[in-house]
Amino acid sequence: MYISSFAGTGGFASEDEEGKRRREQARDLVRNLLDASFLSSNTNGCKLIPCDRPPSSLLTGSLQLTYRERSVPDVENSFMHKCQLVSSASSSPPMARRFRCRKANKYIAHLFFQISKHSAEADIQLSRFDLFHGHVFKNEDVVGILFHAKEYCRFDENTFNVDLGYCQIESYVKYNPKQMEKRNIIWVASLQRGGGGGGGEGRDDELRYSMAVLDTSHYSELLFSGQSDFHTVYEGDFGDVLGDVFYFDALKNRKPQERVIVATSTSAKNRKKGGSFEI
Repeated sequence: MYISSFAGTGGFASEDEEGKRRREQARDLVRNLLDASFLSSNTNGCKLIPCDRPPSSLLTGSLQLTYRERSVPDVENSFMHKCQLVSSASSSPPMARRFRCRKANKYIAHLFFQISKHSAEADIQLSRFDLFHGHVFKNEDVVGILFHAKEYCRFDENTFNVDLGYCQIESYVKYNPKQMEKRNIIWVASLQRGGGGGGGEGRDDELRYSMAVLDTSHYSELLFSGQSDFHTVYEGDFGDVLGDVFYFDALKNRKPQERVIVATSTSAKNRKKGGSFEI
């Protein structure tokens, strides 16, 4: 149903005319989101979501991970239904890490909270059926995360006759076309010099950042052919895909920053000295 959530070989779509058009539109959108005049209008198919200033560790595109691996926890009975929410390279059960920078983990949790709080008519909930993951990408000086909500809509013979596998079992998320149009949320940040924008001003003149809900009824050119019902915008159109971040709000016995998981390859080429990895 949905486009693959992880692209380890660069993340770009095929070099056809449709792919080129999507990438051009995606890069134009990022530039607009980092432009103060565009952001002040809060229109053009984007609904802005307030967010805090990101830590510097998230702005480099070299996101170091902890050396220690952790087992991916059982989230909302996912194991019982054979649902694997986090991809993992050749490990069973799947293993994952967190960002080495604690501020980065805390900030990722903050972004998920803000999306849920300000989703309005999209009614986005933090759960394994709705919003629990985002895709990190980089393009030159821009780092961003594309979040996908409404990931596993409930199977219904009349309204959503699509089998999404084990992770769809017991889903409470009803398919709603209007809400699906707002299932893509993008956060972008840039250290390019040029004054304020998106939440930075004064001492933050070199830093621009913003987050917004994309309305695909306006940005239909970002959708793959045949994806109009699912409204999936592809992270690889925005830049090189670095990896995926997950946030499992159901783990209430943990601090928010400890509910963050980063899944990436554990191959030798990614291993760094000093007990860290880069995605």
